[in-house]
Amino acid sequence: MATQFADIAPCSFPLAAPKPNIKIAYIAGPAAVAVGAAISKLPEQKQGATLEDLACISDTAALTSWDLACEALENAVQSRDEFQDTILVPLDAMLKSVKDAGHDTTALNAYYAERSATYDVLVGAVSAATTALATTPAPDAAGLAYKVRALAADEFHLNTADNTPLVEAIDADAKAVLDRATERNPFMRGPLIQWQRSYSRYVEALKEARTYYDTVLTPADDRFQAVRDKWPLHYHTGNDPIAKRELAEVDYTDIEKNSDQLWNQATDARVELYLAPAPSTAELGVKLKIFAENDDHDLTRARDIIRQMVHDARRFGRMGSHPIGDEALNDAFAGLRKEMLAYRARPEDTSVEADQAADLRVDALEDVVYKARAATLEGVLVKLRVAFQHKELSPWSDLAMGDPTNQEFVRGLYLADMFDQVLWSAIEDLARIAGVNLAEQGA
Repeated sequence: MATQFADIAPCSFPLAAPKPNIKIAYIAGPAAVAVGAAISKLPEQKQGATLEDLACISDTAALTSWDLACEALENAVQSRDEFQDTILVPLDAMLKSVKDAGHDTTALNAYYAERSATYDVLVGAVSAATTALATTPAPDAAGLAYKVRALAADEFHLNTADNTPLVEAIDADAKAVLDRATERNPFMRGPLIQWQRSYSRYVEALKEARTYYDTVLTPADDRFQAVRDKWPLHYHTGNDPIAKRELAEVDYTDIEKNSDQLWNQATDARVELYLAPAPSTAELGVKLKIFAENDDHDLTRARDIIRQMVHDARRFGRMGSHPIGDEALNDAFAGLRKEMLAYRARPEDTSVEADQAADLRVDALEDVVYKARAATLEGVLVKLRVAFQHKELSPWSDLAMGDPTNQEFVRGLYLADMFDQVLWSAIEDLARIAGVNLAEQGA
């Protein structure tokens, strides 16, 4: 028997009866009066603002402070480097030539000492600006990476007592990054698994090294010191048979070697963790926190580590970076820069064969630049700088591949047409956004 469906024909429903228009009376109770009094004390721009407006005002103030701190550091670094390049380096060369010629350098030495004192002031200004930047809250993970990079560039040792406020500031930034961490990207599943494994290895290696240090090495050192304290500090125990025998019984050289090996394994695990792509801003915050706590800017692979963390930060900020950067483009640009500097410094009697060999090397490197697809802002800058050099085809434009702060390049650009100036201005803008020093790229 067929199923009987219920009747679903449309039907009319009664409309709700209209409700009376009731006027809400405002009652100035104690709570309302207190809120009104508090609002009247706020700055004018915050009175009557919504919660979104207040958040925007707060963020704008924080970003303004950060931008000013970044600008102050960049200006301080530029002043220091310009003074060194335009004053100290030429003066140093002059002093050497005068000395080699056998002339009296007393007056020149005094002038050099004055200039060196000025340079020391500029160096101090960079350190002060770096400290100010480090204690200014970073707005995001990219800002935190920029901060750590600035500290590493000025060789701050964060494990000293004087720099405790800097460590606390970086720790606060890392925690803020963790608090703001967004949902993980599903396409980062592989890096997430790699990160979890690397982090587990790091934690286990660190735990093993610390446990061995506390339970084996420290007691062994205490036993050795207890025996050594039987004799005066400067007593030559090597000439005393009894002292040699007793100290040999508590010797812990092998224990020290084992401890060193465990700490080396912990360091290797930490480096492996740094080089693993961060799957989210939370893991990048962990990287930066560990990096600051261990003062790791002097690690052998510190350059690779910082570059990886910059890639991480840019990936989260949608600034065109991937877990693997433009190594081929960067290496090709470094080679082109080297070839350009060698070409400008070559002797006048350079053979045709040597020039032809250099041309072949340059052609091969430029072929890499032309064919590669850039994945990072550095890669885009490489392409633009090579294109700028070939667009202008002037001796001064060769320096677009080297140091654009060179006065020859500055004069040439000043005399160039408006579109060349606009193009180079765009390159400088992109470099500022990317945090790249054009004078150092590829050096």
